[in-house]
Amino acid sequence: MTNLSCSVTNCAHNKDDLCSLNDIKVGGHQANVKEETCCSSFEDREDSVQNMSDSSQAEPETEIECDARECVYNEDKECTASEIHVSGDGASECEETECHTFRMKE
Repeated sequence: MTNLSCSVTNCAHNKDDLCSLNDIKVGGHQANVKEETCCSSFEDREDSVQNMSDSSQAEPETEIECDARECVYNEDKECTASEIHVSGDGASECEETECHTFRMKE
């Protein structure tokens, strides 16, 4: 599993800069730069029906499915980076987030 940190504090899944989901999906099938990636699992806290007092725990280790086929860390649609960072605080939709760890294959 990959250690995931997230600075998208308005995401419904963000708890103390960690993700409360066991797995996420990074989008960006044709991405060549990190700005063309996104966290497809993003859900705006304001639009979420998730109970904010739920007891789900956020852990640093997260399974990451990755559609960014040109990323050096993508191996058969699975992220192999030891850690990634998702950014985009203040996003209102997933396209306003990004996998800050994305690196283009040479």
